[in-house]
Amino acid sequence: MLAGSTDVKEILKELVLLQEQHADFSLEQFQSATSAFQYCLLYSLISKYAPSCSRILDWGCGAGHCSYVLQRLGYFVHAYGFNSYPLISLLSKKEKFVFRKADHSSPVNIPFPENEFDLVASVGVLEHVRDLGGKEVLSLKEIARILRPGGHFICYHFPNKYSLFENITRKYRKNTFSHQYTYTKEDIVNLCRESGLLAVEIKMYNFLPRNIVGRFPGFLRHSALFNYIYNMIDNILTGLLGFLCQNYYFVAKKSQ
Repeated sequence: MLAGSTDVKEILKELVLLQEQHADFSLEQFQSATSAFQYCLLYSLISKYAPSCSRILDWGCGAGHCSYVLQRLGYFVHAYGFNSYPLISLLSKKEKFVFRKADHSSPVNIPFPENEFDLVASVGVLEHVRDLGGKEVLSLKEIARILRPGGHFICYHFPNKYSLFENITRKYRKNTFSHQYTYTKEDIVNLCRESGLLAVEIKMYNFLPRNIVGRFPGFLRHSALFNYIYNMIDNILTGLLGFLCQNYYFVAKKSQ
């Protein structure tokens, strides 16, 4: 099974079902197909840069949704995070999966040998390292250290400084979640350069918010037609107003 195949959507639907059946799994991003499918692009990127059977680190694995998909796709997955959520515990019984618990007192160190991984993936993590006393560039240097020569780091859900919805939320709904740290393309290029990595892809995506769809009535959340229309509108707005999108993704490469 390859990460670029349509099977990715079926695996993401499994996570939607798990969230419905097990609220304690903390998979809030999977309360609808519309929010779940925001990750299709991530797995397309991973398929592009990581051949099957690659060793991948899910850095800052959280509740484990990325690790779940990667393990189902046949990669050898190491998950690294602060807590062992129920899905992580479930995955720990599977082949090709290892969980290592992170230490709050050591926010920068990633306790793996040099040149260990073909790819490191991260979803909504790098922008939070300063909250724990770290720095983005120091974390990227650690990631560069544990990547094999020619390996890649894929950073997903990296908040855009000029995001329309981010700035609306920050201004008018101060008690609602927004990011303390946001970034520009120039910031990303500089972070990669300072850490010894080469930025090979930087793009913006997701003009419309996704997780909010999980609060919609069930007949909308589970509607294939609604999902199609929502994605179509998002793609149009992203094409017209890309600079106002919510997120960046970037891919950085370690030199050979």
